[in-house]
Amino acid sequence: LRSTDVIHSFFVRELRVKQDAVPGMAIPIWFEPTKAGDYEIACNQICGLGHYRMKGTLHVLEAPAYEAWVNEQPPFLESPSPETP
Repeated sequence: LRSTDVIHSFFVRELRVKQDAVPGMAIPIWFEPTKAGDYEIACNQICGLGHYRMKGTLHVLEAPAYEAWVNEQPPFLESPSPETP
């Protein structure tokens, strides 16, 4: 986790995961969900005027659905195409 401005707090209530993001630091976080579903990601720190908009969704998939999703994604690094003269 990283922050460029103030202390934020990554929070997924249902998974009991909470970790602060501190400006100028890279903070690793590891958790292992045990149930598929959609979970709200919120900032649990009153961090400024835009705090109420700091939300996201964590999508946890079963292994077969995750593998299908991975296979649908474009390659991360594609081979450069030969230049035409």
